[in-house]
Amino acid sequence: MCLVEEGELVAVTGDGLREKELFRLGKGSLVGVAAVLDNEPNKHDIKAAIDSRLTIIGGAAIASLLKTAPIWFLAALKTLTSKTRLLREGFSKPLFADCLQSFARFLSLRYKGTPLSQKELLREYCWQTRASEDDARAVLRTLVRRNMIKISTEKGEDNPGIVIDQPELLVLLTEYISCTGSDKKFPPFELSQRECSFLEFLSLEEHQFTRDMNGWAQYLQVADPSASQEDVSRLYKMGIFRHDKEGNGLRLQGTALRHFLLAIHNETSISGLCI
Repeated sequence: MCLVEEGELVAVTGDGLREKELFRLGKGSLVGVAAVLDNEPNKHDIKAAIDSRLTIIGGAAIASLLKTAPIWFLAALKTLTSKTRLLREGFSKPLFADCLQSFARFLSLRYKGTPLSQKELLREYCWQTRASEDDARAVLRTLVRRNMIKISTEKGEDNPGIVIDQPELLVLLTEYISCTGSDKKFPPFELSQRECSFLEFLSLEEHQFTRDMNGWAQYLQVADPSASQEDVSRLYKMGIFRHDKEGNGLRLQGTALRHFLLAIHNETSISGLCI
């Protein structure tokens, strides 16, 4: 065990290029208390962040001190040390279990139409989520392979940018991961071929008409003579139609329609990421 008299120490895990900083210990900090009380080796490597001066407290001195300490004091010290260790371990763990889902969501929120600096983005993401840079880079490469994002070297290869042509694709990916993680079905991927053809036909609608359920059924019959009000009702439950403000009929919801079609057209890319 040792006392930091001057300077600052840093606890790290891993080695070499994969080394990750966990927490820092400043002047007045004791290092190795939990290891002494639990009679276990330190769980992390400790290094000097800057020039430091330490006072080493030998095993004999610690044993002598512990022998004279009241039992209640030892119990309290062990409890506090255990809680401190748990807090430090908690601070070093990623906030999100699924790096792919959290990184895709992060990208969709950060992208504003101009290339994002890859270095700055990775630094910000890792700082906010406590994810390792290796994990974030692995996800980045996966998204590039699936054509969900592109890497631009317009400003130089030393500072590549991230370009996202369709940010909504990343939103769909996060929704799909949420569904699979909770054993729920992802609605766009549960549609029949017939229902998909209805959506494709509706996407040709250039004007925002309001029709009753029978009127929309007749409209769909142009594409499929077997279309019925039951089909319109199912599309309504999916959010493709909504009652207009006056309640006089159903209005096509362009945003929901595009959302479903984008998912359908990119099913292989979205579902393939989560295999």
